[in-house]
Amino acid sequence: MKEEEIFDDPVLEEIWAIRERLGERFGNDVRKLGEYYMEFQKQFADRLVPAPEDACDEPSNREKPAA
Repeated sequence: MKEEEIFDDPVLEEIWAIRERLGERFGNDVRKLGEYYMEFQKQFADRLVPAPEDACDEPSNREKPAA
């Protein structure tokens, strides 16, 4: 996929627009936005897919992909 095609993707453009509106809604305060996402996550916890057990490991502790 060419770089130009990525930026012409209507789904990505919609996601970016939503992220921009959310940022503006919380005054671009990352703490307030994080709190919003945590509450949102609690509200829809039954719909979330659990993260793999090693998802919180430091990147240096993870297996490196085969070259």
